[in-house]
Amino acid sequence: MNREAIKKHEYHNLIALCPNCHTRYDNGEIDMKSMRVYKNKLIFLSDRYSNYELNVLHYLNKQNKVIVYGHLSIKNILDDGLVENVHNICFLLTMMA
Repeated sequence: MNREAIKKHEYHNLIALCPNCHTRYDNGEIDMKSMRVYKNKLIFLSDRYSNYELNVLHYLNKQNKVIVYGHLSIKNILDDGLVENVHNICFLLTMMA
């Protein structure tokens, strides 16, 4: 729905679009169903990493290394190659270049 019809800024009816897609949506080239599918994909992608994993990445952005106990707690950032394990007893992580 367009903003003029809703008149509220609430999470369920907001989505960030580039200027081209915004114009295409306003002109009817992109329908509401497509917008909902796109938003659901964004939600899935943003939910990929746990808060703990995001905190580890944030910490590594400021520090060179961090010790993490428990492989499963950082599985997604390991699988996606965002960090690497440089120790074999516990997980001593560094950011990937």
